[in-house]
Amino acid sequence: MEFYLACAAGAIFAIWFVVYCLFAWLIQATQKMSAEPPASDVAADMVPPEVDQFSQGIIESLTAIDFTRRGIVRMRDPAAQITNWVLLYSNANSTDLAIAAIVSSTQEGAEHIKASFVEFSTKLSDGKTIDTNNISTLLPYPSGRTYIKTILPELNDIKKMYEVHQYVLKKRIKNASKVERATDNAAKFIADEVVGSHEMQAKRGLYYFDKEAAVFKPTWKGAFVMAFMLIWPITVFRRTLIKSNAQRVIAACEKALSKT
Repeated sequence: MEFYLACAAGAIFAIWFVVYCLFAWLIQATQKMSAEPPASDVAADMVPPEVDQFSQGIIESLTAIDFTRRGIVRMRDPAAQITNWVLLYSNANSTDLAIAAIVSSTQEGAEHIKASFVEFSTKLSDGKTIDTNNISTLLPYPSGRTYIKTILPELNDIKKMYEVHQYVLKKRIKNASKVERATDNAAKFIADEVVGSHEMQAKRGLYYFDKEAAVFKPTWKGAFVMAFMLIWPITVFRRTLIKSNAQRVIAACEKALSKT
């Protein structure tokens, strides 16, 4: 009986491993990220009504905690009929930034909201960037030591999210100070951030830069890392860990606030 169970387990693992290798091959063969993201500044009256209506609650919440809009950026993928709408905000009393990203698809002449998240970001003088967001999709690769991310996938209260961000900052900041970032040109800022994240992955050996096509592509190492990060049952473990960590950080933040 134990022999048959061992054989069955071995067969299941073999199938999983084949799927894993095929997934990595697919990522390596098809993934490419432009070194010149199609980011453009747009006026508020150019935002589709569906996106504008969806964003009103986010805008009101950010305004209530002293964030001022620096610009609206559109990043469109014509082939996939997908548009990323990025609202860039800065805090009036600090160097903290807020990014509200809304993903929409064009269907029958109307925009349909597919996903959204809010991220607070603070750059430090030691080169690190502290980010706090409520993104629900899993990142395809580890964030690394430069970007310290706190992910709160079930927290939609923007005020509370910013409180958690400030709590994490106090815990992380030691000998570093906050650094102000130039946000006068919102489209350039967002494009530089996107390209900067690709360059960081290239330094880690996960991407390489194809000069002729002007795109970043996964290395084989990067493809296998991304496949591992996005394949079942690893995704189950990751979501459980992220949820547990979010609950712990929120509870610690609430406890700290109750003492003040």
